[in-house]
Amino acid sequence: MKPFSVMKSEAGAKIGDTSTAMATKIGQSINRKYHEIFNLYNWVETVVIDESFTLTASAVQQILPGDIAIIYCISERSNDVLVSPTSPYIYTSKYIADVSSTNSPVAYTMSGTSALATKLSAAGTINVVSSSTADTTQTIRIWGKNSAGVYVTEQLTLNGTTQVTGSVSWAAGFIPFLTKSAVTAGNITVKTGTTTLDVIAPTDYCNKFLLINLQAPPDSAYTCYVSGKKPFKELYYAEDVPYFDVCDALVHYSCADVLRMRGSYQQAEVEIKEADRIVSALVTEKEVMDETADASYPTVAIDDIDKSVLGG
Repeated sequence: MKPFSVMKSEAGAKIGDTSTAMATKIGQSINRKYHEIFNLYNWVETVVIDESFTLTASAVQQILPGDIAIIYCISERSNDVLVSPTSPYIYTSKYIADVSSTNSPVAYTMSGTSALATKLSAAGTINVVSSSTADTTQTIRIWGKNSAGVYVTEQLTLNGTTQVTGSVSWAAGFIPFLTKSAVTAGNITVKTGTTTLDVIAPTDYCNKFLLINLQAPPDSAYTCYVSGKKPFKELYYAEDVPYFDVCDALVHYSCADVLRMRGSYQQAEVEIKEADRIVSALVTEKEVMDETADASYPTVAIDDIDKSVLGG
């Protein structure tokens, strides 16, 4: 595995431009292609198995851990149940009578996302503060329903380690969107009053948590286990490495992008073909979680909806 700085240096050397400006462009190209390849397959290195979380008793809507971007399965072992996914239509038509009565979880449907790990238990304002005095120019944009049930937006400008409090009274519940305008030097803590709702890391612009609706509010705070795919993490720091060893391919893909900008399309095709060859060597057509899988299961699983990674 090669760190981000080495990949940018190798690509710069290959195309004959090691300037800082070119390194920035190469870095952007690397992240674009890395994101594309990350989304195409269920790479083993991106799979989370049995992440535990506790259901909120008597609540239909539940929030999943932040390191689950795509759900593979959810189990609840106290009752030995595999909680089944259903479409919103099936969920409504089959379980509409159960939503008002508590029960053990047996089914769920997706119900959006939250920008914060914790919901507002009551209507209130949101305040933000950085762990670094250097963060004084970045802004935080919040969007959601206010206490009157109207969708509104609010912008807060960071003031370093001095807390900034908004003026909007947000409705109780989950906040759909809260994003930073730029990376920050410190961690950004989001609160309502003195209660911490979430923390956003310096290089993250926002957080995202999946929300699900159970077929009925659970009659107890059951411990559930979710398996799924991790969220994509952009390469930012010099020491950052991809989840899986696609470094050489990313160098070739970024070189191809620069060569195409220069009008050297034939040379770009050579780089793309070599990059495609490297990625294809990592891909097999066997599912990781297949019941027939053995010790030789592949580096990557292919979803039914996947398309070939080949091509610029």
